Amino acid sequence: MTGTYKASQYSVAGTGTVPLAGNFSLLGKLGVSSNRGKVSVVGQTDSSNKTSVMAGVGVAYNFTPALAVRVEYEDFGKFGDGFGGSVRANATTVSLKYAF
Repeated sequence: MTGTYKASQYSVAGTGTVPLAGNFSLLGKLGVSSNRGKVSVVGQTDSSNKTSVMAGVGVAYNFTPALAVRVEYEDFGKFGDGFGGSVRANATTVSLKYAF
């Protein structure tokens, strides 16, 4: 059986930073995520909206006081149920941060 799954997500979160040795920092993120999912399989459609706790952890390395690289893992929570299954979303990202 084939089908499609479309998802959208919006979140608001606060991030805390704890300096470690050298130029490293530990990151923690906590917030709320609004998740929407839509499943379509052979002419049938099922959709759901869920509000979930969003949490994340990561590490940053500061090259300079203004420039850093971050590696983060974020869990956006449950997106919904459909056709006997459950969908959760998470992401692992690498980003470059520049502070003005």
